[in-house]
Amino acid sequence: MTSWRDVLPVHPAADLFPMMSPDELRSLGDDIKKNGLKSPIVVLRDRYASGNNAEQLLDGRNRLDAMAAAGINLLAPADDPYHPGGLDWGAVLSNLKWMVYADKTDPYAYVLSANIHRRHLTAEQKRELIAKVLRARPEASNRQIAQEVKADHKTVAQVRRAKEAAGEIPQLSKTTGADGKARTTTPKRPKVNVAEELKNNREAIDKALRLPGNASDRLLAEAADVDVRTIKAARQSLIDDPDSKLNVALAAFQALSDVEKVIFRQLIGARP
Repeated sequence: MTSWRDVLPVHPAADLFPMMSPDELRSLGDDIKKNGLKSPIVVLRDRYASGNNAEQLLDGRNRLDAMAAAGINLLAPADDPYHPGGLDWGAVLSNLKWMVYADKTDPYAYVLSANIHRRHLTAEQKRELIAKVLRARPEASNRQIAQEVKADHKTVAQVRRAKEAAGEIPQLSKTTGADGKARTTTPKRPKVNVAEELKNNREAIDKALRLPGNASDRLLAEAADVDVRTIKAARQSLIDDPDSKLNVALAAFQALSDVEKVIFRQLIGARP
């Protein structure tokens, strides 16, 4: 038996949100069967396409599936003068067909706007939604996506980094905001307090100090799990004031032994 999905393709944007459960679909179908369809079925039309690609369902999957589950025949007869072989938009769907056009509508933004307020998503479902939007529109800025899905832009940034690391989306140098302007995605680097970071990571840096004397700043930073700028800043303090012998950096390491201090000086190129 032919399904409504066989005559009306579903646009990928329509799948951003999860489907209702079977029980929810049955309940919705019974309600529509009793009271009729109240909300329009939204179809995206491409003026320049033909055949099955000319129209795609943008919003209404659950309603159509619910009606089908309730035993409502959605298809028009083959000899229907208006919708032969397609959905019965007249008698069955009460002419509730809302047409939007591809050249004037962002389908993903439309679906998000139409559904985000009427869907109650868990935190995990919200993150999955963000991931779907990022896969479809990686060029959209974190703030724009956050506004569309009603989430914090920091959450969008976290999901983006995870998907970039997994190779699921490209790592872009610029993204485009809602105003259409492209902006760099390179975040401003936070300031690093050398003495404070060294003090808070004493045990890790204690182990890093045991690395060979020719270890690079980056290797030392990775070993100690601190920002490489902490190590670079310590080295710079020697250049600015060679006689200080790391007065600032070593102030946080009064508990270290003299031997460990000598090793640390060797690592950053200080005079013994």
